[in-house]
Amino acid sequence: MRERPDAVTYSVPIKRKTIVPRRTTAPSAPFRPEPALDDAQYEAALEVLRHERNALERSPRTSSKMGEEQIRDLLLVHLNGHFEGQAAGEVFNNTGKTDILIRVEDRHIFIGECKIWKGPKTIPDTLDQLLKYLTWRDTKAALLLFIRSGVPGEIMSKAIDEFREHPNYKRDGQHSTDERHDFVFHANGDTTREIKIAFLPFHLPKDDPQGD
Repeated sequence: MRERPDAVTYSVPIKRKTIVPRRTTAPSAPFRPEPALDDAQYEAALEVLRHERNALERSPRTSSKMGEEQIRDLLLVHLNGHFEGQAAGEVFNNTGKTDILIRVEDRHIFIGECKIWKGPKTIPDTLDQLLKYLTWRDTKAALLLFIRSGVPGEIMSKAIDEFREHPNYKRDGQHSTDERHDFVFHANGDTTREIKIAFLPFHLPKDDPQGD
C-alpha cells in the first residue's frame, strides 16, 4: 500500500471539552476506586462560571431582571455547552437538592450552590447546606454568591471572614483575588477528608443603573 502523491492532509476539528475521570483509590478496603475531577477539569468548570459571571456583570439591563433560578439555569446552559450535558441543576444528593452538579459514571464530581447575599449569615447557612449535600466521595465544590445590592468589596470581605470562622474551615486555598477565593474545609464527621470550596462573587445589582 502506497500513499497517493496528491493526498491532502487535514486538521482534526476542535471538539467540546469532555470530562474524563481519573481513577483514585479510596484509603480503605471497603471502597471501590472512584472517579475524581482532575484539578485542570475543576479549573475548566470554574473558568466557564467566571466568564459567565463577567458577561452577566457587563449586561446589567438583562441580569437586573433575572432571579436566582434564572441565573443558575443560564450557568447550567453554558456548563453543558462545555461538558456535553453532564451538568444538572436541582438534583438530589445526600440530604438535599444542589443547584449545580456535574456527574460522571454515577459519581458527583462537582457541586455548586447559588445564593443571594442577605447579610453575613448567608455564608455559614449556605456552607452548612452545601456540606450536607456532599457525600463521602465529593471533594470539590463552589459557592456562587449573587450580590444584588451594597458595596461588593465590603460584602466580599465580610463573606471571606465568615468562611474562615466556619467550624469546618481548615485553611485558605491557592486562589485569593477579587474574582475568586479558595478554601479547604473538612467533611462533616471526618476531619481528614478535605473538600476544596471555591468562592465566586457575582455583582448583579437588582436595579438597572441605566434606568431601563
